[in-house]
Amino acid sequence: MKLTPDIQANLRDRLISSPPERLGGKKVLNIDQTDGVKFILEDDAWVLIRLSGTEPLARCYAEANSPTELEVLLESGESFIHS
Repeated sequence: MKLTPDIQANLRDRLISSPPERLGGKKVLNIDQTDGVKFILEDDAWVLIRLSGTEPLARCYAEANSPTELEVLLESGESFIHS
């Protein structure tokens, strides 16, 4: 999703300084910053938010145990990006 420069800078700061404690109703158990910011969640689920280094874009990826849970996690990741 496209971001304004202000939203991108704010998101970068929030991902590091005030990450969410829960996403999609699942508790964040760990955070991996290897390639973006990956939130490891309960039930082996995860959400990855990755900022582009060349464009004002953020991408949100997720993995869950069902299509319904996946949709909830993706919506939660997008909500965090725009909050």
